[in-house]
Amino acid sequence: MSIAIEDLVTKINELKGSDRAELLRRLNESEAKNSDPRKPKTNRKNGYVSPETIWMRDRSGPYGGQYVALENGELVATGKGYPDTLVNARKAGALRPFITYVPREDEKLFGGW
Repeated sequence: MSIAIEDLVTKINELKGSDRAELLRRLNESEAKNSDPRKPKTNRKNGYVSPETIWMRDRSGPYGGQYVALENGELVATGKGYPDTLVNARKAGALRPFITYVPREDEKLFGGW
């Protein structure tokens, strides 16, 4: 980090809660205007896409056929089944992991009644 960034961080840390919230709102607004329009940003209702959803979209490919445990958009564990993955995630220190199965590319998915 450059000295200017360090000074900026120091100033931000001195802000009151409401001023910090306003700064964050403005930065997010600016980021939204300047970001790639092809990437999903919101779920329309809440204006938020979870980090886990983004991880699944961008980085799940190599984990096809496995269960993955994610926390805050980061992979914390893998396993052959849900219980195994949960144990591995707890060992890794995850408090509330999102656990899901990542299908293989050649795997046919079934959904319905």
